[in-house]
Amino acid sequence: MFDYQCFLDTETASPIDIKNGGARYAEDCDTLIVTYAIGDGEVKAWDRYHDKKMPRDLRKALRDPRCEIVMQNGIKFDRLTMRANGIADLPIERITDVMVLALMHALPGGLDEMCKALKVPVKDAKDKRGKLLINRFCKPLKPASKWGKRGFKSNLEVMGASFEKKGDIKARDKLRADYAYFRDVYACKDITSMRHCWKRIPRWNCTTREMRLLALDTEINDRGVYLDIKLIDGALAAIAEEQAYLKERAYQLTDGAFHTNQVALLRKHLEDTIGIELPGVGADVLLGLLERDDLDEWTRELIEVRLAASSSSTAKYQLMKTARMADGRVRGMLQFAGASRTARWAGRIIQPQNFPRPSLKDYILPQCIEMLRNMHSRRARKLLAATMEVCTSALRGCIIPTPGKKLVVADLSNIEGRGLAFLAGEKWKLEAFAAYDRGEGEDLYKLAYARAFNISADAVDDLGRQIGKVMELGLGYGGGVGAFMQFAKVYRLDLYALADVALDNDLIPRRIWKQAHKFWHNPKFAAGHKKLCRENKISKREWMVCDSLKRMWREAHPETVKFWYACEEAARNAIDNPGEWFDAGEHISFQMTKRGWLRMRLPSGRYVCYPDASIRLSRKHSDEDKDEDDGDGDFRITYMGMYKSAKWLRMHTYSGKLAENATQAFARDVLGYNMPKINRSGYEIILSVHDELLTETEDSEDYNEHELAKMMSRVPPWARGRKTVLPLNADGFSDYRYRK
Repeated sequence: MFDYQCFLDTETASPIDIKNGGARYAEDCDTLIVTYAIGDGEVKAWDRYHDKKMPRDLRKALRDPRCEIVMQNGIKFDRLTMRANGIADLPIERITDVMVLALMHALPGGLDEMCKALKVPVKDAKDKRGKLLINRFCKPLKPASKWGKRGFKSNLEVMGASFEKKGDIKARDKLRADYAYFRDVYACKDITSMRHCWKRIPRWNCTTREMRLLALDTEINDRGVYLDIKLIDGALAAIAEEQAYLKERAYQLTDGAFHTNQVALLRKHLEDTIGIELPGVGADVLLGLLERDDLDEWTRELIEVRLAASSSSTAKYQLMKTARMADGRVRGMLQFAGASRTARWAGRIIQPQNFPRPSLKDYILPQCIEMLRNMHSRRARKLLAATMEVCTSALRGCIIPTPGKKLVVADLSNIEGRGLAFLAGEKWKLEAFAAYDRGEGEDLYKLAYARAFNISADAVDDLGRQIGKVMELGLGYGGGVGAFMQFAKVYRLDLYALADVALDNDLIPRRIWKQAHKFWHNPKFAAGHKKLCRENKISKREWMVCDSLKRMWREAHPETVKFWYACEEAARNAIDNPGEWFDAGEHISFQMTKRGWLRMRLPSGRYVCYPDASIRLSRKHSDEDKDEDDGDGDFRITYMGMYKSAKWLRMHTYSGKLAENATQAFARDVLGYNMPKINRSGYEIILSVHDELLTETEDSEDYNEHELAKMMSRVPPWARGRKTVLPLNADGFSDYRYRK
């Protein structure tokens, strides 16, 4: 498609924090340096800060449609800043974004870790002084800094100033020398590093369909989301008032010893009061303390005050305000292939993907939003006794349509449950989903409980449905007692009451109970079981009931269980036999490439990638629940990936995790398949949140949630098997404010 490449990178300065997104940053930025290289040629630096005239060879490359422009984070940053500074307005079709390429193949997006992952020679890898230099030349000076006190706004201004004192001249000359290094070494080395990575990254997932989806993703990010600034300002005012009250209340509760933000003093106070050592004062620790029955009322209130004051959700309001652009929109809120391996969309900036579920009732929340919009925070607190709860519940409501339009939103119904059943060939479940969509079948959570306990779905009560829901959400990917308890906590399922019901009514078959008892005493796992009980404050009795429910769910899903182990067996066989394909059921296959990449082929033809895969002896168990028949001893499937620490580390996987990767990647492909048609049909997509699409349309009845749901439920041709078809359904709403 292209005759040659121009590798390009920019260094920019702005008073805007980059965490507000590339589009907001570009509104007020100056491109200082443009480094570039034509093909394998010499790396050059255009010092635009000192000379605005663009080099001739760079101008030619930028204007030549036969030239591919290769950039690191070029789509969401360099493209926008170059356009804002009048350097070039590049069409997306001409840009190859190395960061996106890497993410599409389960590699790190950051250039530093990317170089490590791709084994770029150290001499050509990213310069370690980069962060220091960027802070020095790309960010404004703090007013309290040495030069800031003297009226300088940036070190760039200092470089051009004249001084008489020797100390000032020496400091200025040191800045000039650092800037020369920044331009001639650091910035140029980024081009060398990026060029090496571009040559080494696979192109398996760069299909025509994926590139078109990337172009649509760019259009969605450029379109942005319109925000209700009146609600944001009202919430910030209410939060400020409440924070002042909570700070004063903490002083009162501790006789003036400390306030809510003095974490070290709070921790020591709680340790002295309760008499135990605390790992910290994070929300999880404090919520655990509230479950104790030996707290006095003052300590309990102090903990509640700290939890309210430290709510991270309300900090999103400030970010909304600073990231909002002049036209009222926030742009760049999605990262294409941002979720590792599965390539699902990830949230950026305000990240609506992790907005907490509203705790307020649907009929109360709109009233509270109107109070906040009119800054009647006192009335809101009087009504609900918790300003922070109101503000947290109102977060979604900040997203509104452009004036004169409306929001049409729809969500794929249980796409992961349907996807797993399809990939595994769990025929009865696929038929149940289809029947439910036709209005003929039972609720799937009731049905899950009924299948596990071998009773009629008509006999399942509300508690049974809740148990079925926890089983479905917690056990689908090989999860055990730990996973069950995690979802039980989320959905407030009382494990003690559950054990009473199960045992008093003799619901657990004797053979299942014996299997659970045997597993409890298994010497390889016994210590882990007891540790889990201690951490979750349950006894052996509750543990065995949870483990029995796990076994009953698995017996009701034989094809799903087979699929888990088929995935692991196929992956192991692929690693042992490079170049050969091994099937895991009808729809999923694995292959090990000659370069050491394990690839999982999805029904769509896309690949889930596991770089540098191998089978190795693992010195410790992973966090997943293990059963007697899981894995092959301690020899695990391992691969290189990005872990929580944001470092490139060796990780390991197993049967259920491989099935989860397959299912979530498959669900992403299903959503992505229908997005282009939806966007072309007048439903302008502004955001995707998990399996939900937010669109903005004309304020007309011609555009509605039923039509959107119908388009989202279109079954891709590759989601049809020899004997089964993926059943799809979606549901949604039309409104003038986003809601759950």
